This record gives sequence, C-alpha cells and structure tokens, in this order.
Amino acid sequence: MKNYTLLLFIVLITFSCKKYDINGHEIKDYDELLKTKMLLGKWQAELEDGNLQEIWTIKNDSTIFGQSYFISNNDTIHNETIDLVEDSGKLLY
Repeated sequence: MKNYTLLLFIVLITFSCKKYDINGHEIKDYDELLKTKMLLGKWQAELEDGNLQEIWTIKNDSTIFGQSYFISNNDTIHNETIDLVEDSGKLLY
C-alpha cells in the first residue's frame, strides 16, 4: 500500500508539471525564440550607398516574422522576408 501511494504521488506530480490551455492542449515554452525578442521593432541603418530597414513582428507563439529592405535612390535593391521558427528546441531560419 505504501508503494502504491508513493507511485500515485509521483504520477500526479509528473502530470501536474505540464501546462495546458482551456481546451486541454499542452502549452509549450519557446525558450530559444525568447532569446530573439530583442529583434522586435523597426531597425534602420543609413549607409553611403543606401538605406537598410528591417521590421520584426510576432507572427504566433513559435514564430517571429521579419522583413528586410535595402533602398538606394528610391529603388528597392533587395527585399527579403524571414520566419524565425522554434521547432523541437531548435531555432530555424
């Protein structure tokens, strides 16, 4: 009986450590993505041959979206869109 009670206690502790939303879906932590939050916002660098701009926004709980433009003489020389996604604890570009 003592072993059964201990086993039950361990099982309850294990399952109570996970976070769930109101629909019963597990809420995941995105620790690697949190490290990139410093990118959020609008960045601009004025260079001799043009202007570089980046805009970073939160797309969803596991993705940060970025847009990058290089403009020279009112012409867009380079345009790029970027998704930084955390999947299985790794940050993907």
